[in-house]
Amino acid sequence: MKRVIGHNQAKKKLMNNLSVQSWLICGKKGIGKATFAKSFSNWFLTKNYDVAALDLHIIEGDTIGIEKVREMKNFLHLSPIQSEHKIAIIDSLEAMTNNAKNAILKILEEPPKNSKIFIISHKPYDIQTTILCRCFQLNLLPLTYDETNQVASSRCKFDDQTFDEMITLFPGMPGMIINAISSDTYEVYKCFYKFLHDLKNPNMINKVINSEIELELASYIIQAFILESIKREVNGVEILLSQWKKIDELFVVAKQLHLDKKHVLANVVNIMT
Repeated sequence: MKRVIGHNQAKKKLMNNLSVQSWLICGKKGIGKATFAKSFSNWFLTKNYDVAALDLHIIEGDTIGIEKVREMKNFLHLSPIQSEHKIAIIDSLEAMTNNAKNAILKILEEPPKNSKIFIISHKPYDIQTTILCRCFQLNLLPLTYDETNQVASSRCKFDDQTFDEMITLFPGMPGMIINAISSDTYEVYKCFYKFLHDLKNPNMINKVINSEIELELASYIIQAFILESIKREVNGVEILLSQWKKIDELFVVAKQLHLDKKHVLANVVNIMT
């Protein structure tokens, strides 16, 4: 686990509870939850980071259906190849269909002997109780400024100004920063963040509503903007916190009901103004 930067409290909690079979690793997107789970699994199964873990099964993708969960179940019931255990990582709970969630619930009720399951969740407040009560929850916090810089600089090149601009948008979330810089979309994100500073201008409002930015990324940038406003404001903090709560609830509903992006952003502007 020495290769994992940051998350020291989470490392300690995990190492002190090695007998636990089912884990929920929760936290913001891009803070290293999958990296954390994969690094631990590799160490636990092989005790050598340079050796591929043959007893590790990873499920990931934009949509995780019931067939992938069945494949995972079959894998966990096979005899281990390298060690005494088998480990499965699901990245992420939010990508699972309802049928897949029902299928994983049955596995969590009686996990195969000598197996471990790590389920990654970006939205721990939205986890169904039946899954939550069958797992040991491990909450990962955003990384510090220096930790974020260390992780991001190991994956891509940038100057100090670019990093400072990106960490304002995605504080403690190196995965988001790496994706933004690697895909050359950080200029779009910077412009969107800039628009938020002038919502009294009808032209800026129009640019926010019609932005090409993905709704999920817009939610992170808007919340980062409100957080910065809270840090600066002496008065009006209660209003800003109320805005944060309303906007957060709006994005949760938008995700669940697949609401139109422009309508969602228009409602965000109404809340913020």
